[in-house]
Amino acid sequence: MMTGDSKHTAKAIAERVVVDRFYAEVLPEEKAHFVMNEKANGNTVVMIGDGVNDSPELSSADVGIAISNGAPIAREIADITISENDLGSIVTQRKLSTAKIKLKTLCSRRNITFPTATKL
Repeated sequence: MMTGDSKHTAKAIAERVVVDRFYAEVLPEEKAHFVMNEKANGNTVVMIGDGVNDSPELSSADVGIAISNGAPIAREIADITISENDLGSIVTQRKLSTAKIKLKTLCSRRNITFPTATKL
């Protein structure tokens, strides 16, 4: 986890969301450098942000996720906007999307179609 917040705040958030490593007081340029390096190394980057300073990284990450009460520019640039401040909803969304892909694959093999809708 990388954040511009203080070490104290970062530690509290990391413990709450069960993150093993965190970096605090990170400047926007450092976040951008990290995203660029990870992508250059062939890694998939998911960026979660809520502020104007997060917008470049939300755009350059493979998946950008904005928090709905964040800056309008972050919500506009992100691929996904979550409607709550519960980061656990991202895990739920991933599980749902994985299940939907498996279901679509199974249905296509059997030539079955049906509409699906999800509201998170």
